[in-house]
Amino acid sequence: MNMNIIKELYNKIVNLNTEYENILELDKLYMEIFLKENENIINNNNDDIDFINNIIDDEMCKEKNIFKDRKCIKLYRKLAKLMHPDKNEKHKDLFIKMNKAYNNNDYIILFMYGYEFNIIEQLNEEEIMTINKEIEKKQKLIEDIINKIHWKWVNCNNNIEKELLKTHIINNLNK
Repeated sequence: MNMNIIKELYNKIVNLNTEYENILELDKLYMEIFLKENENIINNNNDDIDFINNIIDDEMCKEKNIFKDRKCIKLYRKLAKLMHPDKNEKHKDLFIKMNKAYNNNDYIILFMYGYEFNIIEQLNEEEIMTINKEIEKKQKLIEDIINKIHWKWVNCNNNIEKELLKTHIINNLNK
């Protein structure tokens, strides 16, 4: 029974992580399009560019200022023993990704790698709840990214919508 739950969680995480990585790629592209098409609004004003970049940086820093969860530490250590490049050169890229997940306290990505390397044998109720909460957080993060103004801009259906967004941007930059 527990292995079915573990496999279900693993599949959910793999799909969610794929979606998240795709969203991050699109986010970069959409931001480039947004900035290029709105140069006249921003007027290459360093304050406006700094304002936009600070928003992006703040969001990235939120994930980095986290205390390490004991579950992450425990799982990371088990994985590091198997995947460390000194022991297994073929897993170097995975080790780098695993390190990134550890540094971001991303338990579900560590869980995904743990499953793939047969480290996860069973989960207790608390661990299942933790994983489900982390899945919800990642889904919320995806939702937050998709709701940003540069996403709205790129996905406008017509020029009227873009003009409305442009007015909104101008009003907020002039505050």
